[in-house]
Amino acid sequence: MHAENDMTDLNTTPESSLSTTHDDNGETNVRLLAREIKTDFRRVESASRKIRTVLHSPEGKRLYLRFFNSASLNMHFIAVIAPINLPANEVEAVVEKLEDLMETNSMVLNEALVHAEQLCQRNGIIDLATYDIAPLVVEARVHSKLGRHYLELIGKVDQLMQILETLVIDEVMSNGEMAARKAKAKRAVRSVGSAIRLARFGLHKRINSLPRKNDGTAAVLPDVQAANASAVHSKDGDGEVRPDGGSDITAALQLPAVEIEK
Repeated sequence: MHAENDMTDLNTTPESSLSTTHDDNGETNVRLLAREIKTDFRRVESASRKIRTVLHSPEGKRLYLRFFNSASLNMHFIAVIAPINLPANEVEAVVEKLEDLMETNSMVLNEALVHAEQLCQRNGIIDLATYDIAPLVVEARVHSKLGRHYLELIGKVDQLMQILETLVIDEVMSNGEMAARKAKAKRAVRSVGSAIRLARFGLHKRINSLPRKNDGTAAVLPDVQAANASAVHSKDGDGEVRPDGGSDITAALQLPAVEIEK
């Protein structure tokens, strides 16, 4: 009887008061932005494209806020500052290694997306689950092709998260498998960010090892290290980076590509 009464009350209650979840109108995003790693682009004189980016998953939002702007500053140093002080072939070799890693991890995420989409198709899933939290909309500063590719990498992870959540809700995938796939996908972004950071510190250390100029000043601009003082230090097993540039640049160039099981 109580159950019948409860059901009757539910059916006669106005629809507007039934929902137990509501869009938070951005309150969660405000909290995330408050914890964003702050970066200072005022000394970056290069032009940049401002790319409107919409991120829906909490994983995509956090990856962007923790890594993208810091990586942009590092990539600006690699592409603009380092060639002023070092032979072009040295810098080009570093950039080529980073591009290879970026492309490899992008292919891995593409394969993960295709696999997840195929699971949806096989199980008749047409509509994906949606988030009740408002999306994060940002104007991403992109100074180089590396930056654009890195932004695309984050976008692919954001897209994959939504599909994986849907597969779990429809009992196609277990929570444990979803957690493992999420972790490996996020590592694809973090490993590239770590490689870019290590490469920047390695080039900085290489520049500082050059003979000083005739006026006694160092070859590298004095504010270069300060510009990246807010770089994110990974706590997810990607390797800690010492701010004194003590990390070996070869470590950045030998980071393995992330593998995602099918």
